Amino acid sequence: MLERFRLVTVIALLVIAVLVDFTGKMMSVISDGVLIGLAIYFAYPLVRKATC
Repeated sequence: MLERFRLVTVIALLVIAVLVDFTGKMMSVISDGVLIGLAIYFAYPLVRKATC
């Protein structure tokens, strides 16, 4: 019984590790997109003013 509990615990921890890694990468990509979008949002009026 204890061996089965340990096996289930190990499998659960491995699944959680993979999910956290995946969501960490996904959140990193999303945050990069937000930062680049904000940079474009704030830089666009400056570029537009310089070309007019």
